[in-house]
Amino acid sequence: MDLQALILWFGLAMVGVGVAGGGALVFSELRVRSLRKARFQDPASPIDTGRGEVRILGQVTASVRRLGQQAAVRDPSKVSDVRMRLVRAGFFGREAA
Repeated sequence: MDLQALILWFGLAMVGVGVAGGGALVFSELRVRSLRKARFQDPASPIDTGRGEVRILGQVTASVRRLGQQAAVRDPSKVSDVRMRLVRAGFFGREAA
């Protein structure tokens, strides 16, 4: 095998490793997203497996923000309950809680 063929095969292998790594990252993100969604959902309601996740995520964050503001005004003890639900769902940032 000459040097050019060796470089070609090495390059193809590296591209394959990169594609496999990207696929692993996408799979991991989808798995974590579904776990967060399942933990955030009410235990009595069925889990929605439909598409439109970006739109749903926007609706969830808007409704959680609205719920948090309403709870803070009405009953300060509910704020910690909302915060605990968010932490269990996997949202740890200051914007979420």
